[in-house]
Amino acid sequence: MKDTVGELFEISIIAEKEALSLYAELAGRFKGLPRACDFFESLASDEADHISSLEGLRDSLSPEELAAPAPQHAMSMAQGFLNLSADSLAGKIRTLEDAYKAVVNLEYSEVNKLHELIIELNVKDESSREEMKRMLSSHLKKVTAFRNSGADMDYVG
Repeated sequence: MKDTVGELFEISIIAEKEALSLYAELAGRFKGLPRACDFFESLASDEADHISSLEGLRDSLSPEELAAPAPQHAMSMAQGFLNLSADSLAGKIRTLEDAYKAVVNLEYSEVNKLHELIIELNVKDESSREEMKRMLSSHLKKVTAFRNSGADMDYVG
């Protein structure tokens, strides 16, 4: 594949899988703080949903649609995730504050923007498109809500 819609999906799915892996790791690392553990487990669950929705959307496309050239701006966005590594990110995290910053950097990076762009370009049904966008929006709201929850951000995991 070379800058195709199919490749765009694959890169996006891989990025979501790395995010899921990171959040599962953090849930285990911060299990001593139930609120934090629940937060990371919830994010991991959301990532599994994102993966499923992307795979379902990809699988609904014809071979011709998957082989079509992807928009260049989408591929430029996607290229930044080729080196995304949950292990590398997790290795830099010591405190809950570090973990939260990593979540913010990941979730407010181009990952969700790319997912939203893929939805916009490939979901034909308006109600399905809006539902998928709500899923992403809900995910981001969890990140903000956690910061305001009063969790012990100095906790070392």
